[in-house]
Amino acid sequence: MSKVSLGITAVLRTLFFVVLGTILPYRAKRIFLIATLHAELVEKGVFEQETLDKLNDSMKLAQDVDALKYPAYFHQMVWSDQERLSRVVDEIVGEHTEEFCIPHAEAKKVSETIISMAPSWLRYGPDEMVSDVIHLFYCHPVRHA
Repeated sequence: MSKVSLGITAVLRTLFFVVLGTILPYRAKRIFLIATLHAELVEKGVFEQETLDKLNDSMKLAQDVDALKYPAYFHQMVWSDQERLSRVVDEIVGEHTEEFCIPHAEAKKVSETIISMAPSWLRYGPDEMVSDVIHLFYCHPVRHA
């Protein structure tokens, strides 16, 4: 492809996402954020694809898990800063190799970093976004009786 074609494609993609961000309601942005981030983390080997069902159940994202599959196709376009996200993911995975479950304070820090990388058109509330992304990484400690 020529540089002109690549430039036109980039402009059209940006316009598409700006329009999408304008018309998407809060709930749809939430689904889009979590589904695309999950797909990106599956591709990087952090999560298994099957966790999407569990994630949907626990976060009450959509009535049907299939609703999360369409937004997931856009993960590479949404998370275009692949190198930065990879560094963040490598840091967490490197520290937690046995089971991907990190303490709350660390999950909050990672979530804030990841949310800072999210495109502006996908934002629906900074506190809610951080809380949602924390849910991906944080595991409640198991209490033994």
